[in-house]
Amino acid sequence: MLDYFQQRRTLLDGSLTASQVAGMLGTSRQTPHDRVESGSLLAVMDRGALRFPTWQFDPEGPHGVVHGLPDAIRALRVSPLAKMSWLTRANPAFDGATPLDALRWGEIAVVVDEASRQAKTLREDTVPMDATVTIASVPVTEETHVMLEELARLDGASIQNVLARAVETYWGRRLNEASNDAYAALKADPKAWQELQNEQAEWEATLADGLDDE
Repeated sequence: MLDYFQQRRTLLDGSLTASQVAGMLGTSRQTPHDRVESGSLLAVMDRGALRFPTWQFDPEGPHGVVHGLPDAIRALRVSPLAKMSWLTRANPAFDGATPLDALRWGEIAVVVDEASRQAKTLREDTVPMDATVTIASVPVTEETHVMLEELARLDGASIQNVLARAVETYWGRRLNEASNDAYAALKADPKAWQELQNEQAEWEATLADGLDDE
């Protein structure tokens, strides 16, 4: 549980408030909230306010964000924190680079395809991410309950929110594990691996098409 809080703080380190984002992009204070709802910006609720990671912004990108990021955000049908984790973790599907790096290199279609495939794998037979459900009481040890209460006190949150955040972190780890497993299985199949290499070569050729020789 403590590892979860550390990871959350790391992901949100240096993040911006909605007002700061509005000032940076030259929009109204409501616009960042609207863009989170539409999936064109990524933010996590922290202590009652949205926090926006700075790595998603690019002054040269469309609407001030990394090109292709909104497509990846919408493809990842998981919690905001899990999206942040997936986008910023090294991924073997991109030769050890992060999906965010791949977006910056222009590999938008590849990133979105990988995001859609992994999100679908983890989303099967689950309820919508924004749904609230009631389940039977889940017994926990006294030690776990004490830890939950202390973490809730330290973070100024309810125990329910503490548990929700812990699940978000676990979900992000599973997303990365599923991606790693799928990549390893693909690489173990020579035919499938060659097909992937051919697709990537075709995609790179498409990106380069029409560019003037230097």
